[in-house]
Amino acid sequence: MPVWANISDKDVSKLEEVQCQSLKRMLGAQVHSSTVAVEVISGVSPIRIRKRKLCCREYIRIVCLAEDHPLVQIMACTTRVEMRFCPLEYIRVMSKELERKMKGCVIKGCCTGKFDRLIQCDNVLRVDIRDIAEGKNIDGTGGKTEQVDSDCIAKIIEVLTHDHVLVFTDGSVYSPGSSGSVGCGACAAVLFPRKQEHFEPQIEAHAVGTSVSSKQCEIEGILLGMEYINETNIEGDTDSIYIFCDSQRAIDIFVRQGWLIRHPEILARVLGICEQLKDISCVVKLVKIFGHAGITGNVIADHEADKNC
Repeated sequence: MPVWANISDKDVSKLEEVQCQSLKRMLGAQVHSSTVAVEVISGVSPIRIRKRKLCCREYIRIVCLAEDHPLVQIMACTTRVEMRFCPLEYIRVMSKELERKMKGCVIKGCCTGKFDRLIQCDNVLRVDIRDIAEGKNIDGTGGKTEQVDSDCIAKIIEVLTHDHVLVFTDGSVYSPGSSGSVGCGACAAVLFPRKQEHFEPQIEAHAVGTSVSSKQCEIEGILLGMEYINETNIEGDTDSIYIFCDSQRAIDIFVRQGWLIRHPEILARVLGICEQLKDISCVVKLVKIFGHAGITGNVIADHEADKNC
């Protein structure tokens, strides 16, 4: 950041010109093409905006530190002489608008220190639906069409219901007047106990937020299913539980875990529920299925999630 503190507007303009010419060459655009259009197409922000973003990120990082941290203490007393800034004073000035927007908000630091604990959550596994079919000697997995796979999945679920607890999860986002994937979101979990003569699925659903993505809703759905398993505490049925989800990306996040590090509030819940499930010797197996394929549990979960948006 110190390199930006005393750079003149003239020098910034030179950098923006170099960036624009480079983008035009990479995109094969004409020399007289609009700079704004080139930046929009390439997805590269102007130097001035990128500089402000860097300052805001650094400002957030510093204010999340403890009050006795040297950087926090220096920022409290840093200064400038005319247009010559100390680095931290420059960061603070560039983040003035962000500071006003955050007035009254409480910023919490990221709990990256718990990463080692996250690695130990080995009771949440990703399982391929075809491996289950092979283990249960179910034919019909050789087809490549969705219809063939859907029929196979229905057979697998029918077999698993006799010996295992099954949970179907789904997330939904409602954004009227917008084609984007952000809006009012909700999630749902449908639990099927081991098949008996008479049984009814147990349903749990709740809203996620008013400005959330479909990925976040799917993640919340899986988390809701795991929490629901722990709360119901079905005696003798918690050795191996299958959670079926139609979002491969959400499943990958739980298994690979890198995304969770950047979302400490969700990370803390995952750590807690994994430890609680481990205490009751419960292994959760996440399975990808097709959405909107007529699978009963998925249809119910989808309907409940839509209803709570």
